[in-house]
Amino acid sequence: MASVKSSFDEVKAAYQKMRTNLLIVLLIILAALIVGWFSPRLSLIPTAAAAVVWLKVYRPGVKAYASLATEKNLEQTVGKRLYNATITEKGGSSLTAAMVRNAELLPIVEKAEVLCFWQVAGSRRRIPVVTSDATAPLSLSRPDGKKSGTYLSGA
Repeated sequence: MASVKSSFDEVKAAYQKMRTNLLIVLLIILAALIVGWFSPRLSLIPTAAAAVVWLKVYRPGVKAYASLATEKNLEQTVGKRLYNATITEKGGSSLTAAMVRNAELLPIVEKAEVLCFWQVAGSRRRIPVVTSDATAPLSLSRPDGKKSGTYLSGA
């Protein structure tokens, strides 16, 4: 298991990379505005470039950062309590969306999708331990019957 400082440094580096990618997108959008001042047709080129960078570089970077931050958080909290802890994300564990739904820990609508779940497995005093965390959308209604919005709920 990595130290707190090395985990923090990894997350910080991923965060800085994500922020740099955002700065690149903003600079491309600024270039589109400047080019659009002189030629509106030519402004489509940097606008398209900004969209491509956003979808192909920035969004995957945000997802990688969020995944790394969650993994390092679990490693430094739950993982410290378990011997030989392994951390797996959705798709890499034995936990499935149906299992989360059937556990009824979250008031999930039948059609709702479990957005993400993590599983931490290890042993504590030679007893095998598996713990999981799940997040799903939760729709709440006000007392007057109107829908007040969708929120994220975890268990």
